Amino acid sequence: MNSARILPTSLALLSLGAAALAAHCAQPVQQTVFRLQDPEAYALGTVTVRRTDTAAPTAETAAEPAAPTPAVDAGASADGAVADASVSTPAAPASDNAATRTVRATLDAQHAAIARCYDEVLSTAPEALGSVNVELAVNGSGVLTRTDVRPEGAGGLPQVRPCIEAALRTLRFSQIPAFGAVIRRTYTFVNPPVEVRLAQPLRVQAPARNARPAEAPQPAAAAAARGVLAEAEVAPQLTLAIPALQACYATTLRRAARAAGDGELRVTVQPNGEVQSSTWRATVEPIALMGDCLGTAVRAVRFRNSGTGATIVATLQFAR
Repeated sequence: MNSARILPTSLALLSLGAAALAAHCAQPVQQTVFRLQDPEAYALGTVTVRRTDTAAPTAETAAEPAAPTPAVDAGASADGAVADASVSTPAAPASDNAATRTVRATLDAQHAAIARCYDEVLSTAPEALGSVNVELAVNGSGVLTRTDVRPEGAGGLPQVRPCIEAALRTLRFSQIPAFGAVIRRTYTFVNPPVEVRLAQPLRVQAPARNARPAEAPQPAAAAAARGVLAEAEVAPQLTLAIPALQACYATTLRRAARAAGDGELRVTVQPNGEVQSSTWRATVEPIALMGDCLGTAVRAVRFRNSGTGATIVATLQFAR
């Protein structure tokens, strides 16, 4: 074979190989990145916390995440079970997996302690209301490595933070993945008014003729009771208004000499013990028309500053 023909062919092949090698080297180098798995995130929704002496609650369950989600996706808030944490804990949604139920149960066990934290704040800041966002970082052994408590409320609610931190710091979780977990929950603190219903009616008789004009009720000595208003202290205070109620009845009798009957008086009391408003319901006229006068009479009564609003319900009986 002619060597003169072979040489150009070999040079052409070498040129093609060099071009292919150059093109390959020009491509970006693909790197493999290894990283640790993100912590599991448990978004446990919202729980409503009331003071510990609130009546038995009603629980409402809303949808929550079915299972733990990656931490990067768990930041969105999720509405959870809503219950009175001072009395009972919210039921776990059926969609929870075993690990989530275990985490939820561990956190629920501290509901009573967190409610007591709210009680302590209410004793000095009766208007404390709002939410507290909690985020807990837990290692693979179930031990807390970070506790983030962020109050978002008014009226002194931020004072609850140290107590909640102390209550949560003792928690130990189980079934936590080896790479740890992030647990989030929001506590909403509310202080609803109580209803105090007097068991015995207040009997209001027509004042005797030539009786002295009714005087404004004088506040009774400060009661040693604590917490919300109760019937035992409300009833004596309300009887202070009887002279003024008798004056209202006397005015009615001057228009209708045989007027008599009973009705329901509802008195709205502010957390500081002042009467805010009242409503009067009666079926017999002209007794039913006494609402304005009765409201003025009870507004002079002052109840104990309990830090919690109240609605007092009393039956008034007007008879000659």
